[in-house]
Amino acid sequence: MKIIAGAERSRPAFNELLREAEAKRFNVIICKSQSRFCRDLAIVETLINERFAELGIRFIGLSDNTDTAIRENRSYRSLIGIADEIFLQSTSSSIRSVFEKKMSDGEIIASFAKYGYKKDEKDKHHLVVDENVRGVLELIRNLYFKGYGYKKIADYLNEQKIDSPALYKKKQGCKLNIRGNQNFLWCEKTISTILKDKTYIGYVVQGKTQKLSYKSKKRLYMSDDKIYTLKEKHEAIYSEEDFEKIQKIMYERRRASCKTGKAHIFSGILKCEHCGNGMYRKDDNFRCRLHVMDKSKCSVNRIKYEEIESQVLKKINLYIKQYANMEDSIKKFQTNNVISRKVNNLKKQIKNFEKSIENIDHCIKNILILESTDILNDENIKTQIALLQRDKIEKKNEIAILNSELEKLQNADILKKQKEKIFAKYKHLKKLDSNIVQDLIEKITVADTGENRISIDWKF
Repeated sequence: MKIIAGAERSRPAFNELLREAEAKRFNVIICKSQSRFCRDLAIVETLINERFAELGIRFIGLSDNTDTAIRENRSYRSLIGIADEIFLQSTSSSIRSVFEKKMSDGEIIASFAKYGYKKDEKDKHHLVVDENVRGVLELIRNLYFKGYGYKKIADYLNEQKIDSPALYKKKQGCKLNIRGNQNFLWCEKTISTILKDKTYIGYVVQGKTQKLSYKSKKRLYMSDDKIYTLKEKHEAIYSEEDFEKIQKIMYERRRASCKTGKAHIFSGILKCEHCGNGMYRKDDNFRCRLHVMDKSKCSVNRIKYEEIESQVLKKINLYIKQYANMEDSIKKFQTNNVISRKVNNLKKQIKNFEKSIENIDHCIKNILILESTDILNDENIKTQIALLQRDKIEKKNEIAILNSELEKLQNADILKKQKEKIFAKYKHLKKLDSNIVQDLIEKITVADTGENRISIDWKF
């Protein structure tokens, strides 16, 4: 059973409830508390405070006394939404800090160990070699040195009925969310990934991508200086000499295929739209791997190398041109860096709120001093301090909201600069190479038929 976080907007049951609400199938929602319904301030404002009222639906939170039937309750509901949002942001930051500390120390944070390893029973953040499959990894290396390609190695392992990594983990009781190759067969991508992975020479490599924020699923690719790479953290299966030899052979083989003399630049990113499996190259065609393995599982899907190369080049140039035109339009109306101005403005607001909190603390201190001189009576002191404390809480809430906005802008700025750097590098392309494809494209999906058979998932 897949566990979905309560802060996730795409919760199936949550969205089903919203559909039922729009259909007006009920007129009241009762939750343990507002936070059990959502911890997103935007949802609180748009749904609980606005849309439900329009639909004639009453929302009640039992433990926190939220109730949309009480008009004066709206500000209170908003304050609870702010507090819940602060809690999410704080929790996200704390978890990220813990993970970053573990990664910097070389501790494994992945749910499962890589194929060929298992988690140490004495220390779950450390890897030990899985002797049951060490021989398989050594066989893959030896076959590669003998001149076998990825497909030939995969076919050999399948013929020998050796369990693929996914099937092996499944038999070990691991609950994996497997998509695509449901037959659990060895494939080119698996062989390629193993031969490129520094885990097998004793390295721990983590943090290659990072989420924009706790609210977004978008992931940023980290630069090499921000990726956590530590060597000699566990026993190696391949020697460093063998690994370097493998990489050198890969480079040479990618330069040209023995039959066509053309570089295979789409390795690992070409997928069949019908079944989701990878497509492999044979002569001048790419074919669906699953159809080749089992014709009953997928329809015939093939495309000529020249066709996909031409379409991808055309789409890349169009994508970069559209981005450049959009940027030019923006610059006509904005002479300064908008994101930079907004960031500076937010920082200024945060600084002003922090200064206000300092002033409040100073006032509270002075009130306590006056208390000792009997200038103020107990009732006045309590009232004044309560008002100041409430003002302080409100300003802290404002700071939390501003910090959240600041984080979004800074992440957007990072993504924008990455995109600008890549796009400037590849303006007016006339020919594709593997670097261009790897820098820009996450996945290429090929449809069975149609004039426009190619769709691209971009990295930016």
